[in-house]
Amino acid sequence: MAGGKKEISPNMRNNKTYPWTRVLVLFLGLSTGPWLHSQSLNQLLEKAEAHYPTLQAQETRIQALQSRADQQDEWPRLDVMAGGFASPIQTRSGPQWAQLSAVQMFPIRGLIQAKEQLVNGEVAVAQQSLRQQVLLMRYQLKQAWYHLYHIEATHELLDRELALFASLEQVATAKVAANKTSMAEVLRLQMKIEMVKSHAETHHLSNEPLLIQLHHFTGIPRADTIQPPAELPRWERPERPPQLAEKMRTQHPVFDRLLAEEQLSSEKEALALLQNKWQFGVGLHYNLITGIADSEQAFNGRDALMPALHLKIPLQSGPTAARVQEQQLIRQAVEQERQAAEEELIHQLSQAYWEFLQAKSEFELQEKLARKAEELYTITLTAYQNDQAPFSALLQLQEEMLDYEKTRLEANVNIYLALAKIDYLQGS
Repeated sequence: MAGGKKEISPNMRNNKTYPWTRVLVLFLGLSTGPWLHSQSLNQLLEKAEAHYPTLQAQETRIQALQSRADQQDEWPRLDVMAGGFASPIQTRSGPQWAQLSAVQMFPIRGLIQAKEQLVNGEVAVAQQSLRQQVLLMRYQLKQAWYHLYHIEATHELLDRELALFASLEQVATAKVAANKTSMAEVLRLQMKIEMVKSHAETHHLSNEPLLIQLHHFTGIPRADTIQPPAELPRWERPERPPQLAEKMRTQHPVFDRLLAEEQLSSEKEALALLQNKWQFGVGLHYNLITGIADSEQAFNGRDALMPALHLKIPLQSGPTAARVQEQQLIRQAVEQERQAAEEELIHQLSQAYWEFLQAKSEFELQEKLARKAEELYTITLTAYQNDQAPFSALLQLQEEMLDYEKTRLEANVNIYLALAKIDYLQGS
């Protein structure tokens, strides 16, 4: 790092080539300087998919739905009832004053399968919603990761800017000692150094919210360091918007979720129609009878046990028709949502592709300017060392070079942010 300084021998202090040579070495290292023990983006994504609490909660809900699907193969429950008569019913055996009944209805044909399909449809919707949550989480993690890289890389540039100003200060101090310039140049550099130090301290604190977000996503303890790499891997140019839109239609989970919701609505409608059909059952009724006084019949007062057939007939069709109409409207809304989602995603894909092209153009421009500025800075620094260029020109050019580096870094990060957005929008 540029922050540490080695002791300089008197011979080196007297060597007029030392300070400006060191300045060149520091400048050439502006965009280098690795961070050790960094994690790759793919490693963090894998950890997040395994540990992100929101995803774990959704997976638990899906398991709960799947367990409910296993409960749909049961028959209708056995109804056991007891009743008494306010006015006993006269029978040949005597007055009947109470009845105990047990009734078992048979399931409507196809009803159990329809209930299972309904629960499976709810599971399918939940699974596609989980895919959407995973996709969104990956995009948010990539955003935080690239912003963190930007902050760390900018901080590295600020550190090297400090070292570069310190080296220029040595050059100016040597010229002051030789009565070749005024102390004002040294004071200006010292002011610049203080400004950069203050900016570096403030800038480094801005990574804290990003680190909190990354630790939350991945489940990595706060005691463990999350550190981006020194350089991002070389990006690849994405396909053009028409090809991206075609992939989006086939692989984005929002369309699979809407399809699952449409199928679920059809299953709810089929279940409503099935539940409105006639239903058969069998029953066993035990009648409690009190004997007739002074009757000598053998069956006098004998309780009666009577098997029976039952038929359940729905008399109200209004609720079923309302449920059917509700599901038809839901499917209509799903289709409208699908069209709206497709148009919105296509628009956002075109916007993201334009952002990529804009950032790429800016990156290439700043790269060319940085190379030209480096050549000019080398010439100007040599001229200043030989008293052939003013200090203000050297200082201005040095600031311009650092601005080029910062702008190039920002453009490079914007390229990756645009690519992450394209991946999110096309569902990859």
